[in-house]
Amino acid sequence: MTSALRIVCFGSSRVVPTDPTWKLADAVGYEIGRRGLTVVSGGYGGAMGAVSEGGRRGGGQVYGVTTPIFTERQGNAHLHQEYQEPDYPSRLAALLRQGHGFVALPGALGTVSEWVTAWCLATIDQLGGPLWLFEDPWKPLAESMLRLPESNPEHASQIIWVSDAEDLGRKMDAWLEARPARRAEEA
Repeated sequence: MTSALRIVCFGSSRVVPTDPTWKLADAVGYEIGRRGLTVVSGGYGGAMGAVSEGGRRGGGQVYGVTTPIFTERQGNAHLHQEYQEPDYPSRLAALLRQGHGFVALPGALGTVSEWVTAWCLATIDQLGGPLWLFEDPWKPLAESMLRLPESNPEHASQIIWVSDAEDLGRKMDAWLEARPARRAEEA
């Protein structure tokens, strides 16, 4: 993948265009793309297709990481580039390795597995950038996990909570402004 900053978006393949999550994913992709960032997702339809469409419309590059285990699925039409991994663990590893930032859109079990793995990596300083989670639906789940006796309450600081696509955009701007490499490039 290219050296441009890549924002990995986790989301459900089951979201349809009439679902509010579709509109949210499209707006998230647009916010990422209009900042000149690359949108990376699992590359299929649903929220992944919507974030890809928004990213392309916003002027960003759009990449998908797919796997042949999903025989009934194909990469969405908005991808500039599709990368294929042999299985689900390799696909998730590729997504986690490629990101400079990570966004968890509303989703289901697959999305949970992705952002929880990213969160775990962040807690051991092995994630390539910030983790932005949508308060709805993820905050109650994260708070429940933090109440487990084995949990470290300091791990809450690894999550940047967002309420909508505009809020995500503002928080991305703050992150971009604070990046040391970005400041050195602009000087």
